[in-house]
Amino acid sequence: MATTDARAATDEKASAQLRDQVETLKEDVGQTAQLAKTAAAESLEDAKEKAREYVQTGREKKEHYEDALLTRVRERPLQSVAIAAGVGLVIGLLGRR
Repeated sequence: MATTDARAATDEKASAQLRDQVETLKEDVGQTAQLAKTAAAESLEDAKEKAREYVQTGREKKEHYEDALLTRVRERPLQSVAIAAGVGLVIGLLGRR
């Protein structure tokens, strides 16, 4: 009987240790998941900010080229019309094929 009681006590102690380890593991997994979620959110915000910067840079370049083109057209209107006609002709010829 003493052996059975000792074995039961040992089993209960081992079960308690196992429950504690499982609980610790759950907490660790939860913390790791939270860290991963935070890191992913930060990476997403960084990517969004970089995309905003690229869009802004693109808009600035577009405005610069648009202004340069308008200036060029105003300075040389006949040349601009001839270039536009030539491009239209090429596109028309390519469109027929």
